[in-house]
Amino acid sequence: DEYTENHTWIPTQKNAMSRFFRKESGPHTEVRFEEALENGEMVDWWYKNGEKMRKYFAVAYISIDKTGQERRDAFYPDYIVRHTDGSIGIYETKSGMTVTSIETKLKAEALQAYISQYGSETLKLRGGIIDAASNSFKINTSTDYRAEIAEQWHPIGF
Repeated sequence: DEYTENHTWIPTQKNAMSRFFRKESGPHTEVRFEEALENGEMVDWWYKNGEKMRKYFAVAYISIDKTGQERRDAFYPDYIVRHTDGSIGIYETKSGMTVTSIETKLKAEALQAYISQYGSETLKLRGGIIDAASNSFKINTSTDYRAEIAEQWHPIGF
C-alpha cells in the first residue's frame, strides 16, 4: 500500500502489517477500536482492511441505490482479527445514525450469510456489526439485523 502525508505511522504490537499507518483524519471510533484490539488479551493479530480495491477483502451484498434500485455490490469490513482461540473475526464498526441505516442492515445480513457459508470447524469465522458509539463496544451477529432491538446487541471483549 502507498500512504500519503495524511497518514501517520502508529507503533503497534498486534497489527498484522510490519508497519501500521493511520489516516490523520480517521474516525475516533476506529482509533478506540484499534486500541481495544491492541490491548486485547484474546487477540493474536488484527488488520485494518482497505476500501474499494480488489486487493482488499470484500463481502458481496445487494445494495439499494438512491433511486431504490437493487444492485450487486461489495463492502469492505473494517477489521479482520485472529483471536487466540484460532477463530477469525470480521468486524464492521459503526456509530451514530450509521448503526441504524438500511445500508448497515444489508451489510450485516450479508456478513452473517458469508460467515455461515464459509465458516467451518477448520475455518472458524465470526463477526458482525460493532456499535462503537459508547465507551464499551457491542456486537450484533443477528441474521435478521434490527439495530433497534436491544437483545440483538451483546458486549464484546477482546
